[in-house]
Amino acid sequence: TESYEEYLDRFIESVPTPVVSYDNYSIEKDYTVRPSYYRNLLSVRRAAPEGGRIFWNVVTSNQVRPFRASPTRASLAFQAHTTLAAGGRGVAYYTYYTGDDTLPGAGGYAHGPLWNFRPTPTWEYLRDVNHGVQAWLPVLARLESTGVYFGPNPPVDGLPALPGRIVAGVESDRPTMVGELADPKGAAYTMVVNLDLTQEARALLTLREGFQRPQQILPVRGRAIPLPSEGLRLEPGGAALIQTFRKR
Repeated sequence: TESYEEYLDRFIESVPTPVVSYDNYSIEKDYTVRPSYYRNLLSVRRAAPEGGRIFWNVVTSNQVRPFRASPTRASLAFQAHTTLAAGGRGVAYYTYYTGDDTLPGAGGYAHGPLWNFRPTPTWEYLRDVNHGVQAWLPVLARLESTGVYFGPNPPVDGLPALPGRIVAGVESDRPTMVGELADPKGAAYTMVVNLDLTQEARALLTLREGFQRPQQILPVRGRAIPLPSEGLRLEPGGAALIQTFRKR
């Protein structure tokens, strides 16, 4: 095909799967992210629902090549959070086993969650990330993506910029991604992701006219608290899930 977008459209038209599952292992050794990661994510986000499908992202949980990065808590969180913020319905990790090439699926990769069936530091990172988003799942499972935008200092040229339908702008010292989502009754949610894999971000959101009382849904416990007036503090690769209410 002439483009990745055409390839996706033809695949969805031709292959009767309920899910579009794809992968892109683009975290470099210096913990920057190749532009194709963002472009592929946005392309699949468009193509899957247009074809009546949901999508999953298969992300890297090992050092797939010597010139790629070893997994960190931030790199695993970044991949999970950007997928969910874009409306993805599933995150799969490649690969779980590493070590002896004779093990099924091991592939000789380095720094995976299990090394010859023994937990590694990556296993601890993976557990922390999965537990961190678990409390969001009852909410995220009923939401549909309505928009994806990027704040100041976008990581790649040409990405969709704010304002969105809910968020007018973000003041942040690090690059950020803003996923806007809605439930079947029209309730508005926003997921803000720190795209920096090595530094914490401070992010202050400005909502568009018509939205008020933002509440942050805390990870792990799922409790909602008023959004701090001083803004969000996001760990490297970290995210915040925010519910907003319409003015009456």
